[in-house]
Amino acid sequence: MASLRTKKTKTGTSYIVCFRFGGHLYNRSLGEVSEGEAESRRKRVEATIHDIGTGRLTLPQDADAGLFILSDGKLAGKPKAAVEIEQITLKTLWERYKADLPEGAKEMSSQKTEALHVKHLLKLLGESTAVTGLTVENLQGYISRRAKQKGHRGRVKPRTIKKEVATLRMLWNTFALPRKIVTMDFKSHFGKLLYEKEKEKPPFQTFSQIERQIARGGLNENQIAALWDGLFLDAGQIKEVLEHVREVEWAPAWVHPMFVLAAMTGARRSEMIRSRVADWDDRHNGTGYFRERKRSSETTTHRMVTVVPQVAQAIDAYLLKHPGGEFVFCDDANVRLTPKSADYWFGRVLEGGKWHVLRGWHAFRHSFASVFAARGIDQRTIDGTLGHQTDAMKKRYRHLFPQEQKAAFAAVFGT
Repeated sequence: MASLRTKKTKTGTSYIVCFRFGGHLYNRSLGEVSEGEAESRRKRVEATIHDIGTGRLTLPQDADAGLFILSDGKLAGKPKAAVEIEQITLKTLWERYKADLPEGAKEMSSQKTEALHVKHLLKLLGESTAVTGLTVENLQGYISRRAKQKGHRGRVKPRTIKKEVATLRMLWNTFALPRKIVTMDFKSHFGKLLYEKEKEKPPFQTFSQIERQIARGGLNENQIAALWDGLFLDAGQIKEVLEHVREVEWAPAWVHPMFVLAAMTGARRSEMIRSRVADWDDRHNGTGYFRERKRSSETTTHRMVTVVPQVAQAIDAYLLKHPGGEFVFCDDANVRLTPKSADYWFGRVLEGGKWHVLRGWHAFRHSFASVFAARGIDQRTIDGTLGHQTDAMKKRYRHLFPQEQKAAFAAVFGT
């Protein structure tokens, strides 16, 4: 028979398994494991002793009996010293990652997001925690504690926590593992983590649909904001917004053409900020391109887009006032626009009026996809124009494919 006893340590509780074999008493430490793991090891010790007694296992000559039993009959002696694993803290891992990150490898917005994620990870997991000391219990505890904290709109959402854990996974798999700071990949080490079930985002809706829901009452500020996050504008409303922005004479010269480009190409904010003047040299022949980061993590790819006359005209008018340099949208020559400045002026030119409900540049990307879908444009055409799209985004405007739905119903039920 085998039994367990505990020993208090500075950092917690250590378990010791005790058993008799061959007239000797063995006391072997299991370390600071969970109670369930300690009990499992005790039962395996008893099973190994039973297998030796019944002849199913043979104790090798000159073997360390205690080690042999504790290792489930796999080790006859102490293993050779393994390559020493570097012991560094989570904070040090983050600092080394930042120091080694090549310039231009990631967008500044991505780096800021990673920094925000790591800020929360370090706060709850502990800056001085050894990377190799992280356990599934630690990380599951982080997920549970983070879910109880207050976020931008109520409690922190599961999708936010998943993104934070994904940043840790990135540090683990792409930085720590190749440098032998850890010995196995993130999934093998931590297994399946559990998150609170999340509500699906509502489908994209029109301005009037959202207004009717708000008018019925019973919604709090966060719920109303979530509805406006799913707004898509029709072609007439897009034209109305662009006309409003064109008449704002006190805004920087780049504001109106950037609105036009977003509305009529579905471009991301980051793509427009990266855009060079040379990318639009062929605009009068109906083509231009964006420099992508989403499609590949290793290279900058280019996505060709159709340039309609309104876009070409807006760029033409703007370039007459352009400060010079390679970047399209800028206040000074060769000084790229910042995401913060782009967001500030987006809100500034729309504040106080009907269109202040637009939540950001992504509203035009949503509108572009939704308007094309509502007109029955093939999904492949939309994908090719917008580039990388998540399945979640596609699902939010899938209901706007009327021709596909009508054809499907006609095939089943007849005309």
